[in-house]
Amino acid sequence: KPALDAYRVGSGLEQEDHQKFTPLTEMTWCKVIETVFEAIPSSIVQIYALLLAEEKGLDALVSILVSAATISFTSSMISYDYDTSPEQRRKAPFHYGYIPDKASSRAVCFLSMMSLSFAHIMLRTFSCALLAVTNK
Repeated sequence: KPALDAYRVGSGLEQEDHQKFTPLTEMTWCKVIETVFEAIPSSIVQIYALLLAEEKGLDALVSILVSAATISFTSSMISYDYDTSPEQRRKAPFHYGYIPDKASSRAVCFLSMMSLSFAHIMLRTFSCALLAVTNK
């Protein structure tokens, strides 16, 4: 499903009459649901398990970092997709358009969004895991 959604959005397919949502909206909702109900909870469980483990391995830490990077990439990509969408910029020009049109500036902006999101996700998931550990 993610590959099909990405193809529909990337190729610029328009919403058909029988579809309730645009391809971008459909892809966004799939990403949000997967992130909220799968990726974030599993990251919290991973950190919780690491905090309780007697032996803390590097592989567990790498797994947590990769999970947080994936979540931050997904959330940054959603923002990027909406902001660079010509349709969204046309509908709400005062809200969308913070990502510049120049390719190198776009890359810097995306990496900045991803870095901030990564720090935020790590802090939030670690905080939730700490709360779970202290409420044992």
